[in-house]
Amino acid sequence: MADKQPMSREAYRRQQTHARERSQLLHRHSTDAVKTNEFTEAKIKRLKRKLNWAIAIVVILIVLVYIILFKA
Repeated sequence: MADKQPMSREAYRRQQTHARERSQLLHRHSTDAVKTNEFTEAKIKRLKRKLNWAIAIVVILIVLVYIILFKA
């Protein structure tokens, strides 16, 4: 039989501290990723709005040029 020796208090505390630090680090990375994702989504939303305005202005200018050039 392979009996495991019980850990000393110091070794157990070291293991628990290491596990806690690792979990906090992983949590910190995941929240940073969420914040970055939200920031990226906001930038995309602003760019979409600007693009829509640019398209609308170009269409209006094309219509104006058409009216001016082909005025009957």
